[in-house]
Amino acid sequence: GAAAQAAQAADARPASDGAAAAPAAGAHDGLFGVFSDIGRARSLPEVLTLLAGHAASMADRVAVLIVGGSAMRPFALRDEPGASLPAMEVTIVPGTLFAAAVESGRPATTRDLPMGQGNPIADALAPRAGCYGTAFPVLQAGRTAAILYCERAETEGPAAVDPKLKSLEVLIRQASWRLDGLARSAGAGQAPVQG
Repeated sequence: GAAAQAAQAADARPASDGAAAAPAAGAHDGLFGVFSDIGRARSLPEVLTLLAGHAASMADRVAVLIVGGSAMRPFALRDEPGASLPAMEVTIVPGTLFAAAVESGRPATTRDLPMGQGNPIADALAPRAGCYGTAFPVLQAGRTAAILYCERAETEGPAAVDPKLKSLEVLIRQASWRLDGLARSAGAGQAPVQG
């Protein structure tokens, strides 16, 4: 299921790749090119890597967190060189930004909810001064398989009207549709190629 594939994805890619802010090699320029690349992706890690790379062109800091049940662990980070996330699984605490995104299947922002103090991943991703964070759920078969966390400067407008974040929401829907297709293929005996 989604949790097993998510666990494989987390093992397939290091959580610390701060300098790699550009989309993956071979990725096209623009939103439609990324749609095409995601549509050809053959595994959860490939979909999430493409998503993180494109999101990094729209946000100051990006993290992808794999969700399994009531826990999450880092998959990728696009940040300043040398930045990293703790390589550990942590419980998603109710009432936090990450819990709201997982439970509702909708984006949640630090403007409305806390990150969750005492959680090493949330502490590492706490928005910097003058910034806010948005957690976007990436769905597979109706469940949150991953969270795409993006940090942007407060001067870039509220998440509800920010055109870059609206474009990102559309891209996340495409990624979710692709993950659903991969899950259906795996269920039909056509296992997706793992990254």
